[in-house]
Amino acid sequence: MRKDARHSGTVDPAKSCVQDAQQRPSHPLRPLTARKPFAPLFLPPTVLYPLLRSLEQILKQLLPPACLLCGIKLNALPGPPYLCPECARACVNQPIAACAICAEPFRSASVISHWCGQCTTSPPPFVWLKAIGLHAEQLQYAVHQLKYANQFQLAEALALLLLSRLRSDIVAFNPQNIIPVPLHPKRLCLRGFNQSLLVARHLGTKLDIPVSTRHLIRTRPTSSQTKLNLAQRHQNILGAFSIDVPLPPRRILLVDDVVTTTATCRECAKVLSHAGHQVAVVALSRASLQH
Repeated sequence: MRKDARHSGTVDPAKSCVQDAQQRPSHPLRPLTARKPFAPLFLPPTVLYPLLRSLEQILKQLLPPACLLCGIKLNALPGPPYLCPECARACVNQPIAACAICAEPFRSASVISHWCGQCTTSPPPFVWLKAIGLHAEQLQYAVHQLKYANQFQLAEALALLLLSRLRSDIVAFNPQNIIPVPLHPKRLCLRGFNQSLLVARHLGTKLDIPVSTRHLIRTRPTSSQTKLNLAQRHQNILGAFSIDVPLPPRRILLVDDVVTTTATCRECAKVLSHAGHQVAVVALSRASLQH
């Protein structure tokens, strides 16, 4: 005998849902809001820079600086780039006499200033060339560490040494632009950086002079000058530079790393002078084929 559905245990699902909905208290639905992504804390420069300087001073106290060349710990807290007095003095070692134009070291002392044989027979297209010191000992080591060991801190060290010795000459020349001796793109890709440009940028910052990197370019690769004599060096570098983006005639400070025969500087200055510029040259170190 079939039981009546009203008295059975079965429940109509549709009616049950309606009844539950009527019995449940009504609550307003909260709108869905997207979660805010993580936002890093940005500090204004007026707050960030003093904070970084304070942190730098704390690190100097905890980790005393060391000389970049000899590694000796420095008791004082000088500004970068941390050279001890002995290394700084060794870097500015000067010859007993030198050419008044290209700084070619002479073997013997001279009472009066005079030109070397190359500048006498073939005057250079630059006003003067000056360097920090002779390419020897600590200065030679510093240049090699910058070029071949990626010790980029030495770019600022060498720039400051250059200014400590040559600031008055540079200010008297009153350059309007600084141009580093450019590398060919192939050499730049192999090395990864232009050491003359690194130094030039620090000079530009200290002297408040713009650095031009697109005006003078290297148009063809050249072999290394290291094992070439004077005539071969001049021939090797001939026609290797040109003007890319023109500039109005200006006083240009050309920056090189090591000068030996002035062949590279002469070729750069020749191209720049043909474009109407007046050129003076500063180098990190001065070598010579005669020594």
